[in-house]
Amino acid sequence: MLKTNILLITALSLYCDLFAADVANWKFDEPSKNKVADTVNNLTAEKLSQDGNMFIVADNDVLSGHDNNGDGFASLVIEVEFMPDTLGQCQLVRKTIGNTEIGYQLSMKDDGCLVFSICHAEGKSGKVTSRRRVEPGKWHKVVAVWDGRYQFYNIQLQVDEYISWGSAPFCVRLTNTDSPLTIGGLYRAENNFGQFFSGRIASVKISHDRPAVLNAKGKADFEEIKQTGEHLRSQSGFVQSRFIYDNPPTPECHASTIVDLGGGKLAASWFGGTHEGHTDVGIWFSKYDGTDWSKPVCLVKPIGRNETAHLSMFNPVLFKHSNGTLMLFYKDGLLEDMESRLMTSNDDGLNWSNITYYEPYLHGPSKNKPIELNNGVILSAAAGYNMEISNDFGKSWKIVKVENPKNYFGVIQGTLLKYDKSIQAIFRTRENNMVQSWSLDNGISWTPLTTLPMPSNNSGLDAVTLKDGRQLMVYNHTEIPEGRWGGPRSPLNVAISGDGQNWQAALVLEDEPGEYSYPAVIQADDGLVHISYTWKRWRVKWAVIDPSKLELHPIVNEKWPVSDTK
Repeated sequence: MLKTNILLITALSLYCDLFAADVANWKFDEPSKNKVADTVNNLTAEKLSQDGNMFIVADNDVLSGHDNNGDGFASLVIEVEFMPDTLGQCQLVRKTIGNTEIGYQLSMKDDGCLVFSICHAEGKSGKVTSRRRVEPGKWHKVVAVWDGRYQFYNIQLQVDEYISWGSAPFCVRLTNTDSPLTIGGLYRAENNFGQFFSGRIASVKISHDRPAVLNAKGKADFEEIKQTGEHLRSQSGFVQSRFIYDNPPTPECHASTIVDLGGGKLAASWFGGTHEGHTDVGIWFSKYDGTDWSKPVCLVKPIGRNETAHLSMFNPVLFKHSNGTLMLFYKDGLLEDMESRLMTSNDDGLNWSNITYYEPYLHGPSKNKPIELNNGVILSAAAGYNMEISNDFGKSWKIVKVENPKNYFGVIQGTLLKYDKSIQAIFRTRENNMVQSWSLDNGISWTPLTTLPMPSNNSGLDAVTLKDGRQLMVYNHTEIPEGRWGGPRSPLNVAISGDGQNWQAALVLEDEPGEYSYPAVIQADDGLVHISYTWKRWRVKWAVIDPSKLELHPIVNEKWPVSDTK
């Protein structure tokens, strides 16, 4: 027994049990009792995590990762049953090198949200924050999952029935830390502890039981959600904003698209399910009749899995041709191997055609709406930084290559802007700047990619050519921190330009903590601009602005004017 009332379990005493099932599993006494126990080895200590007490397990290989059929330390599952007495920054389960972040940890924040994080010795990391808060005096079941065999959607946190996800794309396997594992506190060094948990912990299990947890389906959150951006409504040009729906049909949503149906009517679509990449993701659809949005319907049902892979759906794009045809493009399959699909409607979305399958290449819009040229031809920014042209209303596409001689990294999801004698394409990148290409012959050929002096956080953006000839862009005015895959997705900004090169700050849609991303923007017949975007992955939000009333301010050295965000 240590002076700090901490129990140390030796690697030898647990050796047989841990390696036999590749699982570490502790069940502690009932909360009313004054001690905790490891039931297998009959080891006891004073009550867990009260008055500065916590539980320590000596270093063991099985605690640093789990061997998935010879892949190495490539996955981790942590399951905890606990009840907090109070909320506050503390550790539930942690195994890191000393006082560094290298390793893994499951912690609680002051607001009751949980955080599961992975950090590699090279500094590469990923984390996910729970979308649900835990409550004092209430028992909670938490499952934290990481699987390094996948690049995306490979880190998941489930609190009770609510699931959140994240990506740790650079962490192929865990760093083998040599520090002890702690339950209910932080181990910095011998006799140096902190961030104690106050409450009761009933059980902790560490394993690699991936099939049972990665297929879990989340639960939609029907609790009242506090609107953000109320303090921004006084900005010039702001008309209104609200959620497209209050009662979510799915736990999470993303990548919305919006289209003008004429006569004050709109339609929107997005993908939704337990989380992005899950097999239960479908394509959802709602219409605005000039007064309210309709209850969302699942227009394209989830496809689940085939014989070899879990399949999902991504990035719907709505577009209405001048001939009256409403088109819905979307992707399905795996993120690294998606296929393109098309459905059409001749009655503004009341009835839809059968699905058109593009084989075997990825065709059509990748995220943003295409544009219609004067001859009725459809021009689309497609996969990567290529362009595509369709002369048969999207049934087939001709690829137009765009050169990238400077080897810009991560160029995808272009948006198209029209000028009198040219077309501009603007792309997101992982270079901290957007890039651009121009066409002087109606999209038949394009200039090589060059830098556009606007920041890129490696997240979706969209833009539209206004009726007065100006260009309006919606994007996150943030950059990518060093060593990270992408930058913050707040604030969400609106900028205006006359030439596509020099942009002015116009309006801020969101500036509070959270994710406000993947905007889609159009201008309706009445001149108002309509924007849909992801709101914390929990809702799709709709905003309306009047571009004729926007007050513009210079963006100097790519810095957003601070005074205009309040």
